[in-house]
Formats: sequence, C-alpha cells, structure tokens
Amino acid sequence: MEKNVNVRANSRQNLKGYSVIIRYTRHGKQVKLGTGVFVQDHMKFNDSVKKRNRLIISQFRNEKDFNQVNETLIEVNNVIGDFKFSNREYPSVDQVKHLLNPSYKDDSDDLITLLKKFQEYQKLRRSSRYCYAVAGIVNAVEILSSTKWKNRYYKVSDLGKDLFKDLFEYMLFHKLQNRRMTQTKPNHNLGSPDYCIFDKRFGVNNNTLCKRLNDIRSFMKWLLSHEKLTKQTHTNLMEELASTVTALKITKFDNAKVALGTNQMNLLSSDSFEEKITDDYYIVTENGVEIKKTVKKKSLIKAKDFFLFLAFTGVRISDFRKLDKKNLNFNQQVAKKTQSGYMLYKGNPKAFKILEEYNYSFNLSDQKLNQYLKPLMKQFFEFYKENHDNNFAMTLEQVEWRGKYRQIQNLNKFELVGSHTGRRSFATYMYNDGKGATLAQIIKYTGHKSIKQLIQYLQITDEEEDIKSPLSNNY
Repeated sequence: MEKNVNVRANSRQNLKGYSVIIRYTRHGKQVKLGTGVFVQDHMKFNDSVKKRNRLIISQFRNEKDFNQVNETLIEVNNVIGDFKFSNREYPSVDQVKHLLNPSYKDDSDDLITLLKKFQEYQKLRRSSRYCYAVAGIVNAVEILSSTKWKNRYYKVSDLGKDLFKDLFEYMLFHKLQNRRMTQTKPNHNLGSPDYCIFDKRFGVNNNTLCKRLNDIRSFMKWLLSHEKLTKQTHTNLMEELASTVTALKITKFDNAKVALGTNQMNLLSSDSFEEKITDDYYIVTENGVEIKKTVKKKSLIKAKDFFLFLAFTGVRISDFRKLDKKNLNFNQQVAKKTQSGYMLYKGNPKAFKILEEYNYSFNLSDQKLNQYLKPLMKQFFEFYKENHDNNFAMTLEQVEWRGKYRQIQNLNKFELVGSHTGRRSFATYMYNDGKGATLAQIIKYTGHKSIKQLIQYLQITDEEEDIKSPLSNNY
C-alpha cells in the first residue's frame, strides 16, 4: 500500500471489545477518527505498545481482526490521499466519514466528477479553449467544497440558487487569476457599490462571468441529455440560474477599447518610428510581485510587424497560425473558427511583404506578442503625441463591473492594446472609411458569425480626417 498520509490505529476498550481509532495529522495536529470497528484482545502487547495502547496489526493472533483492521486502514489511507490530491489539504473527520459512506462510492451523482466528464466531452466536441473554461468552473466548485469554504461535497441535487450564488460570488471576488500565486486573500475595497477598488489578482468581471454562464447552461443541458436531470428539474434550474444572475446584477458592460486610425497606422509602419524604437521592459506578476522583464529592440520590431499584419488583414491569430500557402496563392483563407470569411492577404501589398519577410512565421507566441505590445505602443503613443497631435489623450476611462460593484479608473491606452486591437482597427477602418463598405461586406473579411458580433469590434478612432481602406494599394 502506498502511504499517502501517516495513518495509525489506537485501541480503546469498551463493552464490545477494543474500538479502533485511526489518527492522522491535519494542519500539524493529530486528529482522531472513530471507525466503528471493534476487535477482541487477541494480540501480543510489548512494553512500548502498552504505553500508548497502540494496535500493531502485524502482531494480531486472530486473522479476522487482522483483516478487518488492515482493510479499514487501507481504505482510510486511500480516501485521505485522494482528498489531499484534489483539494491540496487533508480532510476533516466529518469529511472522511462522509467519504467512507458507501453511498458516496457511487460517483454517478457527484458534481465535480460529472463536471470533469463534461470537460472531456467539450474537449472532444469543440476545442481545448472551451475545455479550459470548464476547468475553471471545476476548480471553483472544488474550492467551494474544501474546508476553507463550505466544507461539503456537492451532488447534482445541490444545483440551485444557493450553489449558484456561492459560485458566482467566489468567481467575482476570490478566484485567483494565477493559480501559482501564494497570496490567498484578496484586498478589494468594496465600501460602496459606486466607488470600489478591485484587487486585480483576484476575481473576474461580469463580461467574463457571462461567458462562464453559457458553460453552466451547456453543462445542465448535458446533464439532461445523460438523464441526470428531468425536464422539469432542468427547467426549474434554468429559472433559478436566471433569477440568481438578476439578483446579483451580473450584466455585460462595454469594455474600454482602443482602435488605431489610418494616420496612426501609417506612422506605426514608418521607418521614422522604427528608428526611434529602443530597448524597453514589460511587467509580469509572480507570486503577487511585479517584476520587470527586459525586451530588445529587435523583438519589439517583430511585435510591431506582427501587429501591423493583423491590422492590415483583420485576421485572427488562430487563423494566421493555420495559414495554408495554397489558399494564400488563391487570395483567400477560410477562418477555421467559423468556417467562413476570406482573408485577402494579397489585397494589401504591405501586409504580404511583411508575411514574406518573416517567411510566413513570426516565431512569437500570443503571450509574448501581447507582452511586447505594451512597451512598443507606449513608445509609439508618445512619439505620435510629440510629432503629430499634441492633443492626443494618453489615457482612457475604464469602467469595470463585478456584480453590482463598479470600479472607475483611468488607464494608459497602451495598456489596452493587444493582438485583437489590430483586428478591431481593421474592422473600424472598413466601416467608417472603407469607401462605402457595408457590414455584410466587412464580415466576409473578418469571418464573424453574425453582424451582431462584428458591431462589437467597431470603434471611434481619435482621428477626424478621411481614412482610406486598409486594403487599398495606396495605404
């Protein structure tokens, strides 16, 4: 037997014989667990054993007692080890007793087990991205069941208003942004719903939680299809989910976004700006501590060219990484995500030139691209303000909602720039100044599923002058 935890048995005499008590260490203290198992006095005691009245099963004379105690020790040891693996801490006595309950051994109704099965189903049916999203819900339910929170095990029958409320409040304010962080307590200032300061290391905003709501709805639909829920129960749960969302005021809000205008794109792609780029740094957070990471000029130029390519074409990074040269030669690339759209890379000679210069691969991960864009765009916005527009605003007001709580802060625009800013800029050019391009025409290039999705990308730029199409040869 593999020892997951140091488990030993002590005996205590009563009218039935010797009751077996198992001890294990939890939070540095000895915990006693009464097993309800009794043995007779059929064992040898030496002096060291008598002092603690400890049972040594290898010295039992009675085979029945030996098997009974040994099986109990193995079972308790395995239960404690499994719990420690899943929850990163040892269980309480009540939790061990609950786990030893024969009815619990049938995991067909265990909520965490079913969530993990649903996660595998999503992985096969859709993609790893959706699998990771469900993994966040699994982790949240596991933490809720731990002793630090509700100290209980959830089954399908526990789905309802109370669990939904606990889950959403945890995800809004307590979910770790990085599970490797050692800091375990958030430092939110929630004095007033209209004036709050969120600890950015913990929790998600309403927009992110709304996406997880879709995963929860899909999970309950999956439970219905696997006959874990009746139709009536499913209907009731959907109503309770909706009422909980309303009560907590979990509604979507408009994020502060940045889109670059044509003059800015021209300047970003110019030799004059590239000459001004210098070595810089970006900031990462490790264990709650911000650390500066140096980035060379060469890497910043690569990030700039990658960003320009995305802005000139409106392509998703995921589609770019699956670029097929055969399709490119025919002037089209079908979006892998939606199986639609025509990515006309050759429509913009400058974009095609960038692509050829890097041999169709920038060798830059999504994470590194987004990290490098922050110092790059900081340098660019300063250059743009100094040389082209003294009135250019370097900051932008951002409103973030978590439930009924609101945080208002001014952010530097360069902090809001990411890989998707290029795609957003492309859609904005085409709509505002794309020589009469309609939404239906633009959607062919962006590959969105619907015009409603496309509209979310459209932004008002800082420029008022005429903007040429990014697909024109003169751009």
